[in-house]
Amino acid sequence: MQKNHIKTFKINISKSILGFLFIILYLTDAISKIGDFYQSNISYTAIIIKIVLQIVLFLKINKERNFEAIRILKIVSFLSIVFLLGQFFSNSEVPFLNRVFSNLKILNWYLSIFILYAGAITFLSANSNRKDEIKSLFLAFEWIFYFNSLLMLIGFFFDIEIFKAYYYSNRFGFNGLIRNATHASYICIIYIIYFYISYKDKPSKTSGILLLISVFVSLLLGTKAVLLFLFLLSIYWLISLRKYLLIITFSSLLVIFILFFDKFMNGFIKEHSYVLYDVYKKDGIITMLFSYRNESILKEFYPYITQNWTTFNYIFGGAEFNLHRTEFEFLDLFWFFGIAGMMFYLYAFLKHILNFKIFLTHIPIILLFIIIFLAGSFFSSITTMTFFLALIVFLKKKSIISA
Repeated sequence: MQKNHIKTFKINISKSILGFLFIILYLTDAISKIGDFYQSNISYTAIIIKIVLQIVLFLKINKERNFEAIRILKIVSFLSIVFLLGQFFSNSEVPFLNRVFSNLKILNWYLSIFILYAGAITFLSANSNRKDEIKSLFLAFEWIFYFNSLLMLIGFFFDIEIFKAYYYSNRFGFNGLIRNATHASYICIIYIIYFYISYKDKPSKTSGILLLISVFVSLLLGTKAVLLFLFLLSIYWLISLRKYLLIITFSSLLVIFILFFDKFMNGFIKEHSYVLYDVYKKDGIITMLFSYRNESILKEFYPYITQNWTTFNYIFGGAEFNLHRTEFEFLDLFWFFGIAGMMFYLYAFLKHILNFKIFLTHIPIILLFIIIFLAGSFFSSITTMTFFLALIVFLKKKSIISA
């Protein structure tokens, strides 16, 4: 009888591996935020868990020898070589090995989506019941949404500091237990896309309510990236409905907003987000919109490549992101991997991870990439890539189950 219970337990666990791993990765980010907030060494626990998890994934991939997973690991190897070549050819005064070891963590962040995806398809291919495995992932994905949204609401209503996106600051924003406000922006957008596509595929009261909740919760974060995405999605939604009167009304409101933008900044923004208002007054609208990232191009990126790069670095990159970066996603990709590495990275991502068909046939995904183009820390965030992986599995669900 006991043996039967153990066997049943093992079967249930094997059906829920992806969901379990998803929760673990969310918790590592939560641990990091708690550690940062209380200035505790508990943050190192999250790093250790991520390292152990990746080792487990590599061991599983090596054991199962899934063809697609092995092919993706070859991509990881190639990009690692590009990184080493970039560091080797750089004329930086910092010794080669010091630069390599200081940036290994960033390299791992960039490669995380490939490692996670290779691990996911390995577990799925080894499981005879892929439906249950995928169901466990979506269950975890949705429950994390409910849980973190609740924390954001609690933070908003009771002004709890740890649930804020910016500690001890007048700047508005709540992100629950997600450590980084930029990562939280992408995660909010990912959930909006998930519930939006769910609603479009199978319209129902439940899916409609969840979509509205995801939009409302994202407004609690209040970042420019989220607001821009909602604006672009609203335009697409109105066009897709062919409600031309609404489009004209929406456009008219936009024109009015632009005309009275300065009054809006001097009124509402000054009162509710003085930090943004101060930047707007001192440095202008462009610097405010890009949060000083536009200045880092002239002050950090350009001086670094003119002083440290050789001809080969334009091909293979060569950055020291432990010291500085622009936070413009594609410019940072070029800085880190060079033109050859960046093109290969994006090609591999669109071919093996997201795939071109999904990218081109889902407008919200294209809108997300517009945001990514203007912002940073998408590809280099393990947390963001974890949530994006769940969205990819959702979009590829039918092909994965039938494979």
